[in-house]
Amino acid sequence: MIKMHMLDFGQTEWILVGMTTAMFLLLLFHCLFFYSLPFRQKDRQGETVKQESDKQPPVSVILYLQDNAMHMEEHLLAFVNQDYPDYEVIVMADGVGEECANALSLMEGRYGRRLRISFVPNEVRFICRKKLSLTLGIKAARHNLLFFSDLDVKPASKDWLKTMVGSYQDKTQMVIGASSYPHTQGWKNKLIGLDNLRCTLQFLSAAIRHHPFDGTGENLSYTKSLFLQNKGFYHQLHLKVGDDSLFIDEVATADNSAVCYDVKALVEREEVRSVKVWTRMRAAKMAISGLFKNKYYRLFKLETFLYLSFLLAVLASVGIGMAANYLLALYSSMLLFLYGGIKTLVFVRRARLFSQRIKWYNFAVLDFMNNLYAAYLDLFCRFIRKKDLVFVVEK
Repeated sequence: MIKMHMLDFGQTEWILVGMTTAMFLLLLFHCLFFYSLPFRQKDRQGETVKQESDKQPPVSVILYLQDNAMHMEEHLLAFVNQDYPDYEVIVMADGVGEECANALSLMEGRYGRRLRISFVPNEVRFICRKKLSLTLGIKAARHNLLFFSDLDVKPASKDWLKTMVGSYQDKTQMVIGASSYPHTQGWKNKLIGLDNLRCTLQFLSAAIRHHPFDGTGENLSYTKSLFLQNKGFYHQLHLKVGDDSLFIDEVATADNSAVCYDVKALVEREEVRSVKVWTRMRAAKMAISGLFKNKYYRLFKLETFLYLSFLLAVLASVGIGMAANYLLALYSSMLLFLYGGIKTLVFVRRARLFSQRIKWYNFAVLDFMNNLYAAYLDLFCRFIRKKDLVFVVEK
């Protein structure tokens, strides 16, 4: 039986109770509202569109290749051998070596009109070589419906193209796809896998809630007419990055965009060599977030602040509670375990959508590390010279 004096909280204790309760409710709402409910509602409404036999328009697939990507031939074969009746694959090879160029030329001869290779010479000077390559590929494309990816990823199935095309409706001009990071060996891969999953859930849930602002250029589709009507990458020529994120933010609306996260429509990432490499990629993306016209992304940055503040409030409550009132320590610990359990359940289930595996018994540690990592990235982007990652010239 709890003694009556344990229920007699002082002012400091009531403040801690209020802080932990408020942040628990905010975090729980954030978790369910962004990471759970959008996907449940979409699946329940049957909006994960399946390919219909009478909806197979001709399409062009534009692949970007730079610096002799590993497993290039294996990945290219996965794109060329899709179960789709009428499509072409255009490889934009940017500064590749002689051996890679010869391999590409041999494959081009083998597949005829299905595969076209275009080499961007090393001597060409342009603010962003990838944007130049994509622009040339788009102009060379025979068809209006375009699909984009890189050759350091590969489609998860032969139905990738068919399933992505099936997401197009009458008014759709853009489909935002997703990537999977299936590697699980080692803490590095576990951390990168969770970070990839979290980012994917964020931009997909935003698009499902009619606020598209981001995506991945490794799995993206839009029409050639949409690109030309909006002058392509004209508004971001002074930036090294943004061919995917900034273009989506600029042209995507609730009416003209859709998402596709069917397991058959995923692309699989190669294992990232190190956390440092992943950090450079993530930091470049975060550095341009301030240029988004859609400020919806700020709701996701709020999560890290709330999470770390919640942990500090729980630690303070446990410390003070152990010294003065055990009920305070018990209450705050209960909220922490309840939030952790619900979030674990949500993320373990969502990981299955993207062919990723998260173990429930180590998720709490990974989640803590991932939030610290997100805070580090935010600080990193605030204090470094952004032009090192983003800007080539000042606008």
